[in-house]
Amino acid sequence: MATFPPSLRRAHRLAPDFALLSPYRAFSVSSSVPTTNLSSLPPSPLPLEDSTTWHAWIYDSIPVQGMQGLLETMQDTTGFPWWASIVVSTLAFRVALLPIVRYQAHALARLAEAGPLLVALNQALSKRLDGIRPGDVKATTATCKTYAAGINAALKVHQVGLLAAVASPLVQLPVFITFALANRRMIDTSAPGLETGGLAWFEDLAEADPLLILPALCLGSTYMNLELGFARLHESQTILRFLKDNLQLLLILGAPVSSTLPAGVFVYWFTSSLYG
Repeated sequence: MATFPPSLRRAHRLAPDFALLSPYRAFSVSSSVPTTNLSSLPPSPLPLEDSTTWHAWIYDSIPVQGMQGLLETMQDTTGFPWWASIVVSTLAFRVALLPIVRYQAHALARLAEAGPLLVALNQALSKRLDGIRPGDVKATTATCKTYAAGINAALKVHQVGLLAAVASPLVQLPVFITFALANRRMIDTSAPGLETGGLAWFEDLAEADPLLILPALCLGSTYMNLELGFARLHESQTILRFLKDNLQLLLILGAPVSSTLPAGVFVYWFTSSLYG
């Protein structure tokens, strides 16, 4: 009878039974295997958005998580209720944006100085277009190019750009969207204290205002801010007037959707609109 070295005998004992690994082998679960009662497990938190979608990528982006971290740090550091922490954070953001607001104010002042020249260019364009034979595309295109060059020259003379005139809204809108997403993320991650961190009739900042008072205040104050902010526009500044009118229309049309936002978002919105 053949004998094997001790190392081979050990390997044979440790080798797996390949018959047990066969996919055709019937098997049964032993009754000795412990089972877990699923009802005894603690409830798991609500999952966040599926990270494979683009809106989930924004939802979990660094700006949104950073905004959430700033709000939670403010609340933990000061010990204020959530509504007061949101107000203080909003005022801090608006103070940080003061240089941009000042830059926009200077740009609007320079744009107003360019108003008479822009009016003259508009009148010249209308008069020239009236004298062009209908269907003369070449002459119309050349006239519009000349008009555009005149507008650019007028803006350069007064050192103003159209984007500079709307710099503040262009910066504040992303900040508002980031705050709204951070507020929603705090709700989904069950940030402690939001349910009782409100005031008066909107005690639960994680839910929409049941009386719709906050949405009405925010929409009304924002509408008036747009009206007052663009009140000094010259009649020649048709682009900015078009922008103002469409922003106000967007506020009205979006009211049914915006009114469903959590009350915490409206605390930020109303504080920001009162600041101006």
